[in-house]
Amino acid sequence: APDCFTVADEGGSEDQLVGIDRATGASSVIGSGTGGQDLEGIAMQPGGMLYAADGDRLGVIDRTTGTFVLVNPGAPTFGSGDGAAGTVTFDEVDGLAFDPFTGRLLGVHRRDGAQEDLLVEIDPATGKVVADAFGAGTDYVAVGTRSASPRRNDIDDLAVSPLDGRIFGVANGGGADRLVEIDPATGAVTD
Repeated sequence: APDCFTVADEGGSEDQLVGIDRATGASSVIGSGTGGQDLEGIAMQPGGMLYAADGDRLGVIDRTTGTFVLVNPGAPTFGSGDGAAGTVTFDEVDGLAFDPFTGRLLGVHRRDGAQEDLLVEIDPATGKVVADAFGAGTDYVAVGTRSASPRRNDIDDLAVSPLDGRIFGVANGGGADRLVEIDPATGAVTD
């Protein structure tokens, strides 16, 4: 049985869950499609569910059938939040990761152009961004890629170290990637 998962983003058509056996590297397609068309980030909850961000919605992917189901069909979007950049509607979450120490589900909201992406916390039960997750009146922090050189504004994915809780992101722009550590208090990045 696969113990690692990825989603093949099919570029406008239905995305596909793929299972990977870490010991052998063997991969297998699971099911006939997720039902989602913009799955950009997935994260396995320690000991539990496989969550996925489909643009502006949070859902769970069944690891047996590969089917994506919204966690909160009645209020399907991540919502909006406040912080240094004003009120922002979270409509494109590209990376997800669970913090194994706190259980928090973190995500990155992609912003266009030269704007910095935003680190958010998402409630897995409601699919909504958590209010005041980074302090009173601060629902997100800007990831400080704008001041980095060379500038790579897009954080495509996240990971939280199971050893010490440090948050890492893949920053890219112009076709080049770099690994950065993200300070969750300030959003500052370090190569």
